[in-house]
Amino acid sequence: MSIRTLHRAARLTQPQSLSRHLRAAVSRLLSALLVMFTLSAPLPIFAEDNPAVAANEAADSDMDADTLGQLGIELNKLEQVEGTCRLYFVFKNALGTPLEKLQLELVLFDSKGFIQRNLMVNAAPIAADKTSVKRFDLTETRCESVGRILINDVPAIAGPDGAVSVDVSQLELSSKSDVDLFK
Repeated sequence: MSIRTLHRAARLTQPQSLSRHLRAAVSRLLSALLVMFTLSAPLPIFAEDNPAVAANEAADSDMDADTLGQLGIELNKLEQVEGTCRLYFVFKNALGTPLEKLQLELVLFDSKGFIQRNLMVNAAPIAADKTSVKRFDLTETRCESVGRILINDVPAIAGPDGAVSVDVSQLELSSKSDVDLFK
């Protein structure tokens, strides 16, 4: 056999061999994906079949319906640190999802009701069903000049699956300070 004949034979068998190997590899990949998705699918579990699930469902139903699906924000204290007013907020995430993004628009009023300052704060991350303390430093601000704090808007709130549907009306606000926190 000549070299030319060998090259011609190689060109004829190479695409067929490659095609066969490619089809076999794709078939194995699809089979593996099918097995993976089948094994990762959640299995239905009914409370009557599993006492642990029944206990969890009972505990969930005992949760306070007023706080379920809400985000609690407490103004805990204000602390003067040199020329900076340090705000401490306590966040109670009862939304059922972790918050990877939480941006709040705050408006500070003085004790006479005049707008003192408008600012944005980023409070994320906050784990699901978790209470977290966040600190914000307001430079060139005297704490005694702050009379009230308005949460004017929630421009950005998102969890691992994207945007979370929460607006200012769903915020549960409170204050342990003399400074009122309102919406």
